[in-house]
Amino acid sequence: MSDKEAIKEIEAYLGKNDYKKTLELANIFLKRNPDNNLVFLYKGSALFWLKKYPEAIEIYTEAATKRLPDKPHSWRFLARCYKVQEMYKEAIKYYEISLEKDPKYESSLKELEFCIVRSRIIRMLLELTKLGLNTILSIVIFGVG
Repeated sequence: MSDKEAIKEIEAYLGKNDYKKTLELANIFLKRNPDNNLVFLYKGSALFWLKKYPEAIEIYTEAATKRLPDKPHSWRFLARCYKVQEMYKEAIKYYEISLEKDPKYESSLKELEFCIVRSRIIRMLLELTKLGLNTILSIVIFGVG
């Protein structure tokens, strides 16, 4: 099978959301072609969707810092790994780098905004809890008493 055919097969499994098979095929391909950035990112996507975030972070860190440092999507992929784990401070840092590469990158703009808002809400809730207002807060937000 040619490299082009192998990549199409990997893409087909990724498109079918079969992330285990995508990962398996990406690993096989990368043994033969370790410098292929596209398949490297597919491997990161498979790990991300399999919720193997530490491994996905390793892949995306290498992609962002060594393989594709000028590409905003490589930084966005790294940021998303932190975002889904609610590690907003780290996510914000990488979304900002993504936007340095392309200030009009819509996906990074939206996701950055989400992380900033969530981060502020969490800080506000922590402050209210420190003030002993968690009972009032739960009534106001969740309607429970």
